Amino acid sequence: MKRLYKFGTKTQVGHSLETLRDELPSHPFGTIPSPYLAFNNGTYDLVNKKLVDHSPEFGVEHLIPSDFLEDAQCPSELQRVIDTCYANGAEPILRALIRWTIDTTIPYGQMFHLVGQSGSGKGIVIDLLSALIPLHLQTRLPKHPAVLETPEKIKQFVMGRRLLLMPDIPVSAQGEHLGSYFELVENSPLSTRTLYIGQGSAPQRPFCRVVLASTGHLQFVDGQTGHLRRALSLVTKDPTGVQDSTLKTDLVGPDVRPELLGEVASWALQMPRSEVLQVLAKDDPEGLLGDAAQLASVSSDPVSLFIDDCLEPHPTSPHFPVDDKCWREIYQVYLKWCKYHGHRRPRNFNTFKSQVRSHLGGGRCLGRAKEPSEVAAAENRERRNLPSYDAGFTLIYGALFEDNFEEGFGKDGLWKLKQLPPAKRQNEEEIRLLRSKHRKQSKSGSHGWVCHKSRYRTTEDSGGGDDGASPPPTAAVS
Repeated sequence: MKRLYKFGTKTQVGHSLETLRDELPSHPFGTIPSPYLAFNNGTYDLVNKKLVDHSPEFGVEHLIPSDFLEDAQCPSELQRVIDTCYANGAEPILRALIRWTIDTTIPYGQMFHLVGQSGSGKGIVIDLLSALIPLHLQTRLPKHPAVLETPEKIKQFVMGRRLLLMPDIPVSAQGEHLGSYFELVENSPLSTRTLYIGQGSAPQRPFCRVVLASTGHLQFVDGQTGHLRRALSLVTKDPTGVQDSTLKTDLVGPDVRPELLGEVASWALQMPRSEVLQVLAKDDPEGLLGDAAQLASVSSDPVSLFIDDCLEPHPTSPHFPVDDKCWREIYQVYLKWCKYHGHRRPRNFNTFKSQVRSHLGGGRCLGRAKEPSEVAAAENRERRNLPSYDAGFTLIYGALFEDNFEEGFGKDGLWKLKQLPPAKRQNEEEIRLLRSKHRKQSKSGSHGWVCHKSRYRTTEDSGGGDDGASPPPTAAVS
């Protein structure tokens, strides 16, 4: 018995689909986006930058339900949002963001990230972008980008969409895999698979823009470099006083002017392409994107910036060992440094230690290994396992004292440490000689100090305030 549908039999549905495949243009819906955008008064050619008559040959995916306007200016409703919620100089960034969202000819490879407190204006821009793209061509996913880690998720949330909005995503991404997310931003071919079906489809390019919004810059254990390279972060102003609800309702509410979306799209599309590409390269006129990128780097990878700020080569020798007590004191300074810079989720001790070792590399931090064969042979015994050995770095003089954070250190510690010759494991006698040399240098005043906090009067020692006492010019090692 044939299966019946309200609209016809299965055979009739099949014939209808075959006819549609024959009649559709060479770039079918859901794969390659059309380089045209329809308005009420015509279709805008995104390549040649002109308005032409409507034609089914263009394969237009959606319509801006308003007229295209030549020489359009920024609508007053949008201008009020920009002036109220964003810093001076944000207008060209937001204009580029809107054009980047609706113009499929603009290159892929970046995502926009709106950062600010709740109620600061992020959601208004998100809702405006959503209003410019039909609901069936967008996904709104209030989760972290790391959820897009499986072919099923790519199929469910990405393929066939032109815009992926992620409002109010969590700031922390501890140990999450971001490879698929980065591939999505780059518009690289992605494999997909329908849920509960074992066989996946051939990789396809998603042609999907990504816009994030969160209350702070994202934090990563891994993947921060990839995110920072691709993210264009725009920070909102902090909200003050009573929030003006008309900012949103006048721009994206149900009672907005019918021609408003057409004015917004026309204004954005007439931004010179060269200026859009400058913004995408983080070269905006006021440098807001560059400043935000610096703030993002502090939040996303605080360990490397802490090394740069607070560590330096050990003054005695590149082979001078960093023992567990010194590691603990470095970590305590790291916690204070994170608190001073507003980093809300510092790494735990073991993760911090692992990341410092990763940043400094094998030249400074030697992993576990077997001792050389000739050493064991000389003593007629089996080779011993050697523990990890960290050497050649110490805290900058004064870093234990929080008052000094205000002036900052920033002495290119990471670069200086990488210029040192590789560390060599030292035996007990060699370590004793290095410590003796260090004591002599400390007494002579040829350098300032070593890690150990016990060398100085601190809050615990003196019973004083939070700042502790200033360190002496020299220090000794017991």
